[in-house]
Amino acid sequence: MPVPARGRAFPGRPEARILASMRSFRALASALFLSLALGRGAAAPVETIFPGLTVERLSDGVWLVVHSYPWPSNSLLALMRDGRLLMIDTPYTPEAAAALLDWAEARLGRREIAAVTTHFHVDRLGGNAELARRGIP
Repeated sequence: MPVPARGRAFPGRPEARILASMRSFRALASALFLSLALGRGAAAPVETIFPGLTVERLSDGVWLVVHSYPWPSNSLLALMRDGRLLMIDTPYTPEAAAALLDWAEARLGRREIAAVTTHFHVDRLGGNAELARRGIP
């Protein structure tokens, strides 16, 4: 059987749909980060929710999360139109991810959460163990 080039899959195969979905999520996350970075007006208050972990409301339903351990790294929370909460990347540690999820539930109520890890470095997936513990896909 022929092997597809790296990052590509055969059309019609399940992995093709998965790769297309991953590209869509990455594009959505990038566009969201860029539009928020360029379109920011007055700064919103920054709330510390865990040692080294802050949350800043960027716009209605969108929050920037910064975990400064061991160096600053960003995550994003976005409230989707259907009421689900999308988490793009996690903080560095499961404990910080737990604090963020607890904060989100306290602020927004109990919601279905979907998570996207943009790439496989500790600054993006360090809190994934907490997502798994809570059954968040």
